[in-house]
Amino acid sequence: MSTDVLEVAMSTEPSSSPSLVQKLRDALSHGTLLRAMVQGFMTVAALTLLAKAVSFFKDAAVAHRFGVSDSLDAFALAFGVHTFASSLLGGGLPAAFLPAYAKLKHRRGPLRAERLGVQTAAVHFGTLSCVALMFWIGGPWIVQFLGHGFPAEKQALALQLLRSLTPFLLCFGMTTLLGTWLQGNKLFAVAAASPILTPAAILLSIVVTPPEAPVQVLVWGTNAGAFLHFLVLAFVVSRRCPINRTWLERCVRLHEPSNRVVLASALPFLLASLVLGSAPIVDQAMAAQLASGSVTVLSYSEKICGILLALTASAAAETMFPFFADAVAKRDWMGLKHQLRNTIGSILLVAVPLVAILCWQAPLIVKILFERGQFTPEHTARVAEVLRCASLQIPFYITSMLMSRVVVSLQANWFTLATSITCLVSNIVLNAILMRSLGVAGIALSTAMVYVISCALLVTYLLKTIRRLSLEDENARRVPT
Repeated sequence: MSTDVLEVAMSTEPSSSPSLVQKLRDALSHGTLLRAMVQGFMTVAALTLLAKAVSFFKDAAVAHRFGVSDSLDAFALAFGVHTFASSLLGGGLPAAFLPAYAKLKHRRGPLRAERLGVQTAAVHFGTLSCVALMFWIGGPWIVQFLGHGFPAEKQALALQLLRSLTPFLLCFGMTTLLGTWLQGNKLFAVAAASPILTPAAILLSIVVTPPEAPVQVLVWGTNAGAFLHFLVLAFVVSRRCPINRTWLERCVRLHEPSNRVVLASALPFLLASLVLGSAPIVDQAMAAQLASGSVTVLSYSEKICGILLALTASAAAETMFPFFADAVAKRDWMGLKHQLRNTIGSILLVAVPLVAILCWQAPLIVKILFERGQFTPEHTARVAEVLRCASLQIPFYITSMLMSRVVVSLQANWFTLATSITCLVSNIVLNAILMRSLGVAGIALSTAMVYVISCALLVTYLLKTIRRLSLEDENARRVPT
């Protein structure tokens, strides 16, 4: 659907025409691009909320079965290593894949685009296999470095669990690319619903095993859930591909030239993912220098903000990424600006009141969620103070997340890396300054200020880039053929 229809639907010129609300209803009722965006966002947000609920019950079941134990510490270390590696690799090749996929699909047709998907998936699986082999061989050194405070028996258990979770690394790592592939075809429901399988499988493994079962039941559930997650996405992706001998032979014999673009773009995105992924670790390390319990207090406030960000920023970014990539592939710069402006405005219309409520009722929210057992009113006051500062990041985080998807769609690889490094350095400096006077709340406030900096950089870059590309296309149209 062209952007003209969308602009007419969102027009606000004063006249005797219907109100803005009526125009919005008309747009949503005629299958426009706006309707597809809204439906995609609502689908992803609802399924994300369901997955969060299942994950909460899973965490409660794990806590009930294993409590705070050495075996659970060993599992957490092994699982954390694999999760970090999967997330890190997921920020490289899959992020670079979608813009190239959308461009190839628009210019060369779906068959060439699906062939790119198959070849990229093969490269991604090879990368994951190499990392899995490194973990298997270097496991003793990894466990000794990360768990240097563990006794020998506990380190041996962590090493066993690290190697046992290899299927999880391969399957979960592949789901990142397959989910991006489905999002490129606007199949948001499957990509958003399938992650629920892993926590559901862990929960089931706890329920069906006897109470005296060892921590290995978590490994069985984790591997089984990740494998089911992979199978579901692989099945849906395969339904879109012409699975026949001729096409498969071409996928093997004919190298898709767009692969060079994907691979060239993957490295900056991978490095940017590594830089951004280290920011929470930096915050925790600096919070550890403060009063006892500061790391835990920061973690509780991040959990509350994380729920809101998952339902707003993450859902919107996953939904809008393929639309942004399509607009860039078609060089529809006015439509791209319109999509970005309307999306950010709509999400902020919900997010800003939520921030006001968090700042106003922070003690009550923390009390309802956590104040029981060993979590005392004093702890509630500490977390509420940090939560007020942490909640200020929400509007800027949402804006940065959406604009960064446009930057990725434009394949501005090295700008993404430079922005990530700038934000990490700013985070360290602001943490060091603010934590002296505000304590752990200063670290939370530093995060909000970092996202303000990120927004400023992204807005400046996007306005200049879109203006330059629009002028280039306009000049190209004026040149006689």
